[in-house]
Amino acid sequence: MKRWCRVFSFNGLKAILAGILFCTACTPAEDYILPPEIRVYSPFEGQSCGYGDTLMVEAKITHHDRIDFVRVSLLGTAGQPVAPSMDFIAGVTEYNLNAIISLDNLLLASGNLTLQVRAYAADVSSGAWITLNYQQPEKSLSAFLSVCKSGPDRYSVYRTGLNRETDLLFSFDGDYTGSGISSSKQIVYTCGSQTGSLRAWNLQNGTTEWSVPAVPAPPLPYFNSLYSTENEVFISIRDGYIQGYDADGMATFRSAVFTNGRFTHMMRTQNWLAAIFEPYQGTLSSLIFFNYPGGTVYMQVQFSGKAAGLGASGEEGVVLYVNETDSCRALLFSYLLHAFVTIREFPFPEIDKVAGDFTSHTFLSAGSDVWWFRSASGSLVRYIQQGGINAMVYDPMENLLFVSSGYNTGVYQIPDNQPVHTFVPEAEIVDIHLLYNR
Repeated sequence: MKRWCRVFSFNGLKAILAGILFCTACTPAEDYILPPEIRVYSPFEGQSCGYGDTLMVEAKITHHDRIDFVRVSLLGTAGQPVAPSMDFIAGVTEYNLNAIISLDNLLLASGNLTLQVRAYAADVSSGAWITLNYQQPEKSLSAFLSVCKSGPDRYSVYRTGLNRETDLLFSFDGDYTGSGISSSKQIVYTCGSQTGSLRAWNLQNGTTEWSVPAVPAPPLPYFNSLYSTENEVFISIRDGYIQGYDADGMATFRSAVFTNGRFTHMMRTQNWLAAIFEPYQGTLSSLIFFNYPGGTVYMQVQFSGKAAGLGASGEEGVVLYVNETDSCRALLFSYLLHAFVTIREFPFPEIDKVAGDFTSHTFLSAGSDVWWFRSASGSLVRYIQQGGINAMVYDPMENLLFVSSGYNTGVYQIPDNQPVHTFVPEAEIVDIHLLYNR
């Protein structure tokens, strides 16, 4: 009996010692440092804000030891910075943060933003996050740009604001084959055919951001046509392919090669770059859908005649305006049917230029006349007569039509057929573009 008691005492002692060791392992280490505590008072969670607003950031950071510095960041939906981060040196145990963030980025899209306040002390840090509801400004027309021929192989670009004041932005030498604009990037693209490079012009200071030189080798031009979106510019090159660049001049797209012809029209739609290929010989042109950004051919459909205009008709398909022998018409290439459907044949022999949204309002120039076509109803009316027309562009937001002929640009408020404003520069107008606030 006594022996059993001795064994029990020894085993019990081992259990007590194991418990003591376990409890000792679970206690915080003496060198553990508590992170700083952050309380954000402004802005508050879920606060609404918009372009042009100023965020007042107020917070209190406390720590039992010294706070080294505090960082304030504004992050987008993907966690990327949308404004420069700000660092504030503290050097105290209690720091009152006061910071100002101006929301002046026109490119910032609507959605949730995250304000991050992060405090650093020795080897530890802590953070606080506030979600904000941001609303970008409504898109509106701010000016229109005119590309004018000011001399032999000399061109100038003018800006006319809503106050009707006109300023010369920049001039350039060489030949001219086309131009485009990105309002959000504040860039105008110009290109020639043999002596004019592809250039990206900064609208803020009138300087060239980057360029791609043409390679002259007559009689074929090096650059054939230009098309731009808000984020990219696409150029048709003599060697039978289309090259795309982003606003910084980095190559983003290269199509498959098509020889013995040229690409005359391009447009981005859904997951494709749609383009018109016109052969040097033969009567059949092709509507080609290139996979974007891969550049491989998704689909190719032939049609008779030459394209005068190309645009998207929502999710339904692509609208193509075609000139044939002594006739012209509007075609819809249906995504559902994978075939062309004639929308309307026109009573004039040839379409010179096409402008509009390609769904509700489309304007066709034929000789000295501008016709107003509404594809939904099939309505076609002669809208204005303004002589030989060099350029035409439509603003769907203000329902304005800009028509240039010779040295004159008339601005028409649809449906009125009398110009509300006339712009007359000192040079012949060859192209016009609309500049928006974003």
